[in-house]
Amino acid sequence: APTPPAAAPSAPAAASSAPAPDGRYAVQVGSFGVPENAAALQRRLAERGFSAYALDWTDRNQRSWRVVRVGNFRTDAEARRAAEELKTRLSLPAQVVTTR
Repeated sequence: APTPPAAAPSAPAAASSAPAPDGRYAVQVGSFGVPENAAALQRRLAERGFSAYALDWTDRNQRSWRVVRVGNFRTDAEARRAAEELKTRLSLPAQVVTTR
């Protein structure tokens, strides 16, 4: 019985790392050179009821970053409302981005 509870914490983290399939817009709330900082923000957002996920990318100077995004919204207007909520409730630098 101890093995299933140990596996349970990694399952939600894996699920929250992938964006939902339907939306075209997301709200980017952070970009980190240290992956642990991205994970901490992702947990903070999840604790407050936001659907957050992280993506890895490399900039033109070959530096690696981990960005944290919230949601996957069908419209720009939905994403902008979420961005305002993130700015107001959590004082995060929320920026609407396209996902496709």
